[in-house]
Amino acid sequence: MNELERIKQLNQALAQIVLPPQDEAQASSHKPNLYIIGCPRSGTTVLLQYLARTQIWDVPSNLMARFTSSPYIGLLVQQLLLDEGTLSPTNSDYKSHYGRSKGLLNTNEFFHFFRRYIDTIDIAHLSESQIQNARIKEMFSKLNEPSRLSGKPFLTKAMMLQYNLTDFAAHCSKDIFLYTKREPIFTMQSIYQARIKETGCINTWWSAKPAQYPSLKDLPYASQIAGQVYYTEKAIEAGLRSLDSKRYVQIAYEDLVSNPAGILNSICDKYQQNGFDLPATTLSQTPLSNQNTEKLDPSILAQLQQAYADLQQKHGM
Repeated sequence: MNELERIKQLNQALAQIVLPPQDEAQASSHKPNLYIIGCPRSGTTVLLQYLARTQIWDVPSNLMARFTSSPYIGLLVQQLLLDEGTLSPTNSDYKSHYGRSKGLLNTNEFFHFFRRYIDTIDIAHLSESQIQNARIKEMFSKLNEPSRLSGKPFLTKAMMLQYNLTDFAAHCSKDIFLYTKREPIFTMQSIYQARIKETGCINTWWSAKPAQYPSLKDLPYASQIAGQVYYTEKAIEAGLRSLDSKRYVQIAYEDLVSNPAGILNSICDKYQQNGFDLPATTLSQTPLSNQNTEKLDPSILAQLQQAYADLQQKHGM
């Protein structure tokens, strides 16, 4: 039996475990969870890693990700292993490979958890039938369970929800969405590089699929990548506009890497607007590494920039 088969068996068994419902007082004291959304290669991973180091939130680790049917049990096992010294606490060094990290305690994108409740493999716009068939209420209930152990809110990437924000946000009325946005040319440059490294072909689609994917996938690569970034940004921003402003925080990748403590303060302020105080933290004020440097041939960057500008002109920005 290989690792994947063991994990499947484990989660089949764990799925039978049902925790008793929380009483009203416990439920009302639960701090809002925080869900990171944004374009691929826009800084979602470094944002997750930075916030994980504050220890304000419970954050899915590579160990917890093996317990997709019960994050509560995953966190419980992790705490037990830490308590007895089998595992040692580790600080992330911000190293990852397109969102994937190494080490049991390093952050995990948690996509396998969301796939248990939503009928899709991809980060993609969901059809009406996919939304209707998704087990949304159960999914958010599971994300609330780890707080019973720690009293902390839960923080995770939630990019699989971002093209249908209005539908999902209706089922997590207290929670907050954290949208990170990067200068489009550098997001596009990084997606270009990911296509080469991950698929070996610049014309092969990689990662998130906005609703316009069917009309984009056969276009020249620059138009594909520009459309992926442009329409993802617009879909997220339209979804956020449908929410109360207390439900979301929008940040810039450039601000995150130059002043990460300032970003943390803006998140804490949003929690205060919702009536919750987060504990103080003493993280270093050291800026993070800024990856916004030109790494492609200028002619390639010019094609990407022009394709994005064409979409802005077509849709009036």
